[in-house]
Amino acid sequence: MTYQMVRSVSAFYGVDSVEHPIALPLIDPARRRYLIASDGRAGSTLITAILAAAGADLGMEAVETWDPLGGAHEHPGLDRLNRALEQANYVTALAQTLPGLRLLARFLRSRAKARVRQVMARAHYVKASPLAAAYVFKLGLMPQTIAVYRDFGDLARSKMLLERMPWPNVADRALHTYRNALVAIHTFGGCAISYEEMIDPKQVGWLDALADCTGLDRDALLQARNRIVRPRRKETLASETFRLDDRLEAVAKDLRSLHGRYVPPSLSYLRAAGAAR
Repeated sequence: MTYQMVRSVSAFYGVDSVEHPIALPLIDPARRRYLIASDGRAGSTLITAILAAAGADLGMEAVETWDPLGGAHEHPGLDRLNRALEQANYVTALAQTLPGLRLLARFLRSRAKARVRQVMARAHYVKASPLAAAYVFKLGLMPQTIAVYRDFGDLARSKMLLERMPWPNVADRALHTYRNALVAIHTFGGCAISYEEMIDPKQVGWLDALADCTGLDRDALLQARNRIVRPRRKETLASETFRLDDRLEAVAKDLRSLHGRYVPPSLSYLRAAGAAR
């Protein structure tokens, strides 16, 4: 992010400038980290394949083939990282009412931060829980969140078939993931892209959002998408949509409201980054 881009963010919010000078970690592109956040079975493997083919640094050998039933581009230690983030989040919340847990919560946050540091040192683009965004910021880096989602009815079908996950587990997990992703996007910046957009050649707005977020060339992203997503036969029987959970209907509405646009870093973040010099 350049100084001019930071100024344009200020103009976006209708102010002349941020309160504090912007810290170098905010300006240096080398300090930007992109968190690809999804609940699984939602298109994260597809978008990482597209990003890699367009020049993104995944810190590993890119796989240009995409299997809708499989996964790829997950860094070693990712499961441990996500578990550490979840544990730190859970115990920190408990410590609000059980003060005796404060030391344990502090230790778990420190462990989570160390694991975030290890993973972020390997690549600029990482599949990770959106809970990682705050830790990335604490490390002096600039997190950007790319939330990848899909129709929640289809997500539930996939989870039940491949992971034997029932309701309400599907709904609770998705709510946790995507609400935290939305908070991260509206704090540090980012975008939200649906699986349905990526596989539909008529949908192109998501390419603009992704290009604005990452700085990657839009045409390169489009060419990567066209090369990786194979033409699909028209389904003879369309999947019936259904309402999985009222809470997820609200989340879906908020995610869809970001269609085709990049959300810039908030002024709260810019102020905090400036003060943290």
